[in-house]
Amino acid sequence: MKRALLIGGSSPLGMAIRGELEAHSISVISTYNENKCGGESLRLDVTSEESFEALRRELERVNLDYIVYNSGIFTESSQRNLETDVFDRVFSVNMRGLFLTWKYFGEKLDASRGSLVAVSSMNALHPGSSTSHYDASKGALTSYVRSLSAETGLRINAVAPGLLSSSRINNSDFAESFRRHTLTHSLVELKDVACLVYFLLKCESIYGQTILIDNGYTLK
Repeated sequence: MKRALLIGGSSPLGMAIRGELEAHSISVISTYNENKCGGESLRLDVTSEESFEALRRELERVNLDYIVYNSGIFTESSQRNLETDVFDRVFSVNMRGLFLTWKYFGEKLDASRGSLVAVSSMNALHPGSSTSHYDASKGALTSYVRSLSAETGLRINAVAPGLLSSSRINNSDFAESFRRHTLTHSLVELKDVACLVYFLLKCESIYGQTILIDNGYTLK
């Protein structure tokens, strides 16, 4: 049975990805920071190198075929008013955590000739509003997977979702604005992103790419 490490498994998207992988008979080890996931799960603070060291010790004898990096945070602010520590935390979670994931677990993918998929954002390729720092962090992630794939010769790719459907925002003005700008007049479904993650993990011919999944938002 193939095995995957899912970094950031407790979010709605993380749970959808886990369900999709398990539906295809992939054994999943998820990580969480505060809210424990279901199934096999271990705690990880993606901003802490010591936490990565501890996780590597726990998984020392575990072989990995796939890694999914799904940790991320989103904040909004004009750049003039943005606090420096908020900027640093966004980059620490959205980008530095991916670097540490590769630093501590990349050798397992080297051994298995496996693949990695990171969750980027539509904003990496299309500017948001009052989100320049977030957009830049996801843009850095998008560049990183491309360069890392070239450096290692492994299948390292990213998905770039638009606004995800969730009970928290489905009825908000923000969600309605997104819907109006898409070709489908809808938010992006979690299951569709999870299916794309699975496809990129398995596809043998895609290297260093970031695939938009935005219901046509960026076409208009």
